[in-house]
Amino acid sequence: MGLLKRLFGGPHSSFGRPWTEYSLLAVDLEMNSLDPEVGAIMSIGAVGIEDGEVCLSTAKHWLIESSHGVGNSATIHGITDTERTGGATLATALVELQAAASDRVLLFHHAFLDLRFLAAALERTGLLPLDTPHIDTMKLEQRRLERTGQPLHHDALLLSECRQRYGLPVYPAHNALHDALSTAELAMVQFRQMSGSKPLPLSTFIERALPL
Repeated sequence: MGLLKRLFGGPHSSFGRPWTEYSLLAVDLEMNSLDPEVGAIMSIGAVGIEDGEVCLSTAKHWLIESSHGVGNSATIHGITDTERTGGATLATALVELQAAASDRVLLFHHAFLDLRFLAAALERTGLLPLDTPHIDTMKLEQRRLERTGQPLHHDALLLSECRQRYGLPVYPAHNALHDALSTAELAMVQFRQMSGSKPLPLSTFIERALPL
């Protein structure tokens, strides 16, 4: 049974309970391009959030083996084609990601890019779309900065810059698992700051409740 139907009995419910009562899954992708039509996913990282806390025992990291080389993107994420030899096939990784995402709300930093790649990859491998809503920590931070009148300089919405504003520790960037964990931690701080003493409904943070 899908998340929306299981929790609320229908697709138009509003996620009205406190966000701490829901299961989330922070996801990050590393790609060899910014264009999902020609690019490919090199790795996927994911970590769950349960009862309002990051759950490290759920952490997963898939290196994707395929004929698509890393190319110049290796200078960003550090993944080599040799490291990907013997990794998971894209289809296997996506099936396992779908299982991990079951009955969870997905969490991204810059969801637009990752969701486009996931949609293209799922279609390419003949798999069904991920039937779950999502939250975008980048969008949450953008709205907060705009609301408080803070300047949006060129790098203001980078994951590392967002974390720095909240005093979160520096992690190595552009590793899918590290970035998924970084996103999960950022979300926890954002949710708590926005909520104050009483957790807000999950609907406060959700971008959309439609199939991806």
